[in-house]
Amino acid sequence: MVLELGGASVSGKPFKNKTISIRLDDSSYLLWRQQVLFAIESLALTSHVDDTIKIPHQFILQDGVKTINDEFLLYKQQDSALCSWLLSSIGSSILPTLVNCKTAFEIWEKIQQAFSISSTMKIMHLQFSLKSLRKRDQTMREYLAQIQAICDSLAACGNPLTETIHISAILSGLPPEYEPVVAVITSSQQPYKLDGVCSVLLDTEARQQDFLGQQLSVNLAQGVTPGFRG
Repeated sequence: MVLELGGASVSGKPFKNKTISIRLDDSSYLLWRQQVLFAIESLALTSHVDDTIKIPHQFILQDGVKTINDEFLLYKQQDSALCSWLLSSIGSSILPTLVNCKTAFEIWEKIQQAFSISSTMKIMHLQFSLKSLRKRDQTMREYLAQIQAICDSLAACGNPLTETIHISAILSGLPPEYEPVVAVITSSQQPYKLDGVCSVLLDTEARQQDFLGQQLSVNLAQGVTPGFRG
């Protein structure tokens, strides 16, 4: 979906068409906000959403006559165009919460307040999920992918994790049979990078599976031999 902004003017210059590729919904706030802010900044309209604009008086006196202020008309034109564009980039599930907003600042502030609360709750949920995640019966590749997905979600919420915390989360969720390799990684004088940790764990899993396969073959052979001799 592509949305365009145009048809108004800033300091006598026409709006350049502005496009954003994301509609605001419950999961797209940070990406939407980034694109919208870049568009607003490029049009020199940031003051309309950060509440720093000085709104001109609606009327002025000219030769003793009360007259509509051209600067106020320009402000209203700019703000109305911005309001229209913002609303056109917002999903239908969120629009009802903005029906009483009269200015671009009111729209922006309402969205900021709503998503700052939901983002905090989502971050807390993701952090809890990361701390409580265990490998259990997953393959190592599945386990690493699940942790990566949580880390990516935290980054999308504006709360990226350091590589050290990412590695710590991986190691803390491993079962007892991985304790020797965990000890090697954590005691190394040269800190392991994330890619290195993943490679070591995948290799360890492969060697464990080879060993179990060999043990199974031995057990089967031992089970078959007595029966054959008898």
